[in-house]
Amino acid sequence: MEQNSNNPKNSTETNNNMNLKQKYNALKQKIVNLEKNNNEMLEMYKAEEQRLIKSNEFLMQNKNQENSRNIQNLEAEVIKMRNNIKELQDLMEPKNGNNLILENNDLSNNSTKKKLTIQNEEKIKEEYIINYKNKLKKEFEKKLITKHLELINYYTLKNQKILQNNLNKDDIVDIDEIKYFSIKENNDNDDSNNDSISEDKEVDIHTINLLLSLLCLKEEYPKDFFIDYILDESYSERGHNNAVLKYENKITDNKITKNKKQGNNKRQSTLPVFKEIKGFDMNNKISEKICHLFGMKNKEDIDIIKSYINEISKIDDNLRNYFDKHLNKYRFAPFEKYEQDNFDAKIKSCFGKHSNEIQELLKKDENIISYQSFHELLDKWLKEDDKENDFIFYIMNLMKLSKSERKNEKVERLKSLKILEFNLIPFYKKIIN
Repeated sequence: MEQNSNNPKNSTETNNNMNLKQKYNALKQKIVNLEKNNNEMLEMYKAEEQRLIKSNEFLMQNKNQENSRNIQNLEAEVIKMRNNIKELQDLMEPKNGNNLILENNDLSNNSTKKKLTIQNEEKIKEEYIINYKNKLKKEFEKKLITKHLELINYYTLKNQKILQNNLNKDDIVDIDEIKYFSIKENNDNDDSNNDSISEDKEVDIHTINLLLSLLCLKEEYPKDFFIDYILDESYSERGHNNAVLKYENKITDNKITKNKKQGNNKRQSTLPVFKEIKGFDMNNKISEKICHLFGMKNKEDIDIIKSYINEISKIDDNLRNYFDKHLNKYRFAPFEKYEQDNFDAKIKSCFGKHSNEIQELLKKDENIISYQSFHELLDKWLKEDDKENDFIFYIMNLMKLSKSERKNEKVERLKSLKILEFNLIPFYKKIIN
């Protein structure tokens, strides 16, 4: 039997197919329109991005020009101040011709009254010159500090913009190299302190780094606190009576040289300049701060710390950079309870059979053992697999006394425990308990 082409069912299916096809075509057109709009938006975003980049470059160029003018103004102020001070110094120098005239007047007139008048005038003049000179110095220091802060702020913002905009990182300036110095009153005792530095004292830098981190651990000083304490004040406590003029001369003399080297985008550290200033010894000041922080009063310890600071200064002129980089290798964090329990058990396991030998050592030198002797025992009794850094550091932590522990100690020898010496008693107790 032949199907009826006018079947209602077939007609419905045809209509549904037509509707689906129309919906499909409509969706397809929407996709085309969306893609077109998306491309247009991308073009708009690219154009806006290029406009922002050009605006930023223009602003940066204007800022560089403004900063260049600020630096030129600072240099002009420095030169002007130096010339004013030189003129004042010339005025203060004795004038032979004037002295001869005054002497002739005194002899011819033989007048005490006139002589007193001249002396009073000279005294007033001298006081005025001194006061004016001090005023100029203060004004110079204030302007120099202000310009210095402006320079730091400028390069800080510039570095941030370079990082934010993914620009050339070679243009980033090391802020630390220009940041850590200021002008303060001169310490007249600095010259005498310089003579006490023991340049020939040999020190192992790794050992002192390790022991300083150990002392920080005993006193509960974080690494950042230790670095800030010994450097921030030490870098600022420097003389300025002669230092300011010498620093000005150094800047002026090196101006042409620095301009010639501008293309390498590297900034020279200001610290070597200050090291050449008479009356300023940064290394000695830092050594004193370390000794004061840990209560080191023994001359041998003081000489060791001074030599240590001198040695690491040869490695890196920027001591903050040196400490940040190298002290990360050592532990400053206190030991957790589970670490203490594990290491206590390990001490008994590794050294229990040597308790009699350690007891014999207690009879020598009032229970004190040197750093060298301690490591000789470790090499003798400890297997290589057991020479874990934290384990050895934990043992030294037991044997090193803090400032308060030394103060409360009844044995006089332990009260003055040196940096390279340890108290055996706490270590021995861990072995026998």
